[in-house]
Amino acid sequence: MTYPFLFLLLVGASYRIYRFIGRDDITEGFRLRLPDRVRNALACGWCFGFWVSLAVVVIYDASYGLPLPVLWVLAVSTAVGFLSEIDNG
Repeated sequence: MTYPFLFLLLVGASYRIYRFIGRDDITEGFRLRLPDRVRNALACGWCFGFWVSLAVVVIYDASYGLPLPVLWVLAVSTAVGFLSEIDNG
């Protein structure tokens, strides 16, 4: 698998997990039971998107290995943040 394609897969997976937990209607009931501070953090693509990207990259790195995993986390989380800005549009 080429690195650009892997990057797109990691970004897509991270964004979808962020969106599912932080913004989708299906998880709204769960989020409404949380304190406002936590709910706001989950809805933030830059905040929660970073943690989701970290988890996705760490899991992939542990399974298959990645060169410079810290840079992968930063790049993937940046893309997730930008996608969330476009989605909030």
